[in-house]
Amino acid sequence: MTAIWVKAERALRKVKTIFFIGYSLPPSDVQIRYLFLKSTYHNRRNLKVIVIDAKGKPNTKVEDRYKKLFRRVTYLPIGFEGLVDQFDDLT
Repeated sequence: MTAIWVKAERALRKVKTIFFIGYSLPPSDVQIRYLFLKSTYHNRRNLKVIVIDAKGKPNTKVEDRYKKLFRRVTYLPIGFEGLVDQFDDLT
């Protein structure tokens, strides 16, 4: 299992855009938070984080959790269909 986490960290160090689709980033998910903090530390200025939440009313709790972790976040409550429609504009 450790090898998977190491590979994930290496891959995340190289990314320019991260999409989170339908994931609320619960406070209890400490391992995921640590993985993203550690792996994106040196790339934060250039990192683009896009959070796709369920279509409808924005969930400020979810948005705030992402902003605390990554600071600059594009939060879109557009659902998966909205992502498909706007994908070219977001990348």
